[in-house]
Amino acid sequence: MPKCSIILVTFNRLDYTKQTIDSLLKTASSDFEMFIIDNASSELGFHDYLTELEKDKRITIIRNYKNVGWGKATNLGLKLCRTDWILLSNNDVIYKENWFEKCLLAYEDFPEIGILGLWKHPFHTILGEKQGKRSKIIIKDQMPGVAWLMKKEVLDKIGPIAEAGPCDRQGGCGEDTNYCARVRGAGFLVCGLNEDIAEHITKT
Repeated sequence: MPKCSIILVTFNRLDYTKQTIDSLLKTASSDFEMFIIDNASSELGFHDYLTELEKDKRITIIRNYKNVGWGKATNLGLKLCRTDWILLSNNDVIYKENWFEKCLLAYEDFPEIGILGLWKHPFHTILGEKQGKRSKIIIKDQMPGVAWLMKKEVLDKIGPIAEAGPCDRQGGCGEDTNYCARVRGAGFLVCGLNEDIAEHITKT
């Protein structure tokens, strides 16, 4: 069984998407499954690239016939996940070495984590910091990081991502900024590692 499920929603931006997936293939444990949900990309070469990726048995491609938005696409991937750990990723992220292992150490130190962002997003309110034996986390009111690592049990408890339309983007890892509030309301922490373990290519 894979150790981690990676959900990556794509819509054009082939150059960024290639960098994201290349970095995941280089840095993720070999025991992973990846679901790429493509929201009807029309960019030249994009579908050929996805077809090439399908040769890797760890990767499943879901092709939507139209852009259904980040939330609905993510929920399609969540239904397929078979692991206890789920990474929700945008397609403009470069992952750094040992990101998964460092995240697991943070969860061991702080089992009350609900959302762990892999990039210290500069926006939104910092509510505090916690220092553990092996890691330090920054607690926030919102974690609009470009990637979240979450426990499947938390996702199951909080429920699905809001399914806003493709033009109704509200920020956050995708479109549902209220998801962080729902996580906090259930008694979990919304936070990020003090150390950057992923780089946001577009810096937005």
